[in-house]
Amino acid sequence: MSNTIEAFSNDLIIDDSKLINLYDDKVNKSQEIIVLEVRSKAYFPNALDEYVDIESSTQKFEMQYSVELKAIPKDIIYRPQRTIKKPKIYGIQTAIVTSQDINNESLKEKANSIDVDEEGRVRVLFFFERNKIASCYLRVSNMSSGDNYGTMFIPRVNSEVIVSFVNGDPDSPIIIGTLHNGENKLAYSLPNNKTKSYIRTYTTPQYSDSIGYNELMFEDYQGREEVKIRAQRDLNTEVLNNENKRVEKDQRVIIRGDKEESINKDSKLNVKENYEINIQNDFIENVSNNKVINVSENLDLNVNKTKTIAVNENINYNVQNNVVRTIQGYVHRYVEQDKKDKFLQNLYKEVSKSFGINIDKYHLKSNESKQESNEINLEGYEEVVLRCGSNALIINQNGIEFKTSKYESNSSNGGVNSNEVGIEGEVINLRFIDSNKDLTSMLEEDICLTAETTLKDGKSVEISLILKDSNNIELAIDVCTAKVQNERIEMRYSYEELINKYGLEKNSIDILEAKIKW
Repeated sequence: MSNTIEAFSNDLIIDDSKLINLYDDKVNKSQEIIVLEVRSKAYFPNALDEYVDIESSTQKFEMQYSVELKAIPKDIIYRPQRTIKKPKIYGIQTAIVTSQDINNESLKEKANSIDVDEEGRVRVLFFFERNKIASCYLRVSNMSSGDNYGTMFIPRVNSEVIVSFVNGDPDSPIIIGTLHNGENKLAYSLPNNKTKSYIRTYTTPQYSDSIGYNELMFEDYQGREEVKIRAQRDLNTEVLNNENKRVEKDQRVIIRGDKEESINKDSKLNVKENYEINIQNDFIENVSNNKVINVSENLDLNVNKTKTIAVNENINYNVQNNVVRTIQGYVHRYVEQDKKDKFLQNLYKEVSKSFGINIDKYHLKSNESKQESNEINLEGYEEVVLRCGSNALIINQNGIEFKTSKYESNSSNGGVNSNEVGIEGEVINLRFIDSNKDLTSMLEEDICLTAETTLKDGKSVEISLILKDSNNIELAIDVCTAKVQNERIEMRYSYEELINKYGLEKNSIDILEAKIKW
């Protein structure tokens, strides 16, 4: 100490911690001091050892006594040095992790809870602590620690830990490990699972109906080697560059909820054998640009209900061979504009039952047309025209009109056979023209009008017989009534009576027209 004063005195009694007055011969000054240390020395001439140690011959036969002392000035506060040595704890101790709010309470009530400060330290309860007072926060050793990197496993309440002390200092404890005990059991029983190595955490607070945990497990038993990753809730993987995964055998993925994938660039899938997708509900596929499907062999598409295709522009089909379509129900086609079919060779259509076309206009152009049927029903709401060159057969609401320069009838009874036009028709027009024969020679003496019909027997009809000359000028009209008998309408006229009735010349009649109305 810089303020320590060393002095000598011949006083026989000087006690330490005593305030005395010290006189300094050199400066001729005195001051009050506090004595800190006193050493007393005495020499006795009769003692052989002390006699030898005295160097001065004059002092060998005198008894000597001196006091050496150390002191400090009175105005300086004296603090004595500590002489008690700090105890040390050698070896390791075990303790139980506790919480600051438990202390003397039972640890089981807060088991597996976490009490940690901002530096990752926890509190423990040593077994030698009789009062069961929690310790200060202890540092925890981990496998790796660094600036913004390392591992962190925080011991939880009621876990047994191993505590060591830096250089045996009780004030520098460190938790260096953890232990299983009879209360904290292993996740997998031993020795049955001795080949398993694992890291398992524990959900806190725990679920009431199940045990939650995350786990990374390694199974090293030969033939059952396995690496298992279990996430109690979410599993997030972040790869800043490439990710490569190789599976030598099978891979199975089961997702009980939704799955969403987002790929910013290309995606490729190569399957060397079969590829099967089973979807129990809807399947929606959106392609912003083009989609190309290349099938080397067959392509089967099975739809149990409705298939809808909506194309804003064109559809192009290019089939190198045959196209076969089998439809068990209806086929509906809606074309808002034109439709054009071009067949370079033949077109065959086979209809087992009815074939109907409902159009505003119908135009058929062919070098040759042939229609074979047991029954042909041609119905026009206003008019039906059959035309060949300058000749025409016109059927309208007024009747049936023949426009031709030549007409031949092959009726067996010399009359005209006709069928009913239809329910909506009201008139049947009959016209007879034979430019090669005289009308009188063709009909001989009588004119016989015969028409087959589907009208009921007994129904009355009105028959109009129109007499015209060669210039198609009407000469006379003879009107009479008749009844349907045996699905036939029949009326006979006397040629002579008609001429006389209307005052006509015998050779003036060239055209006969008949109308049947009901």
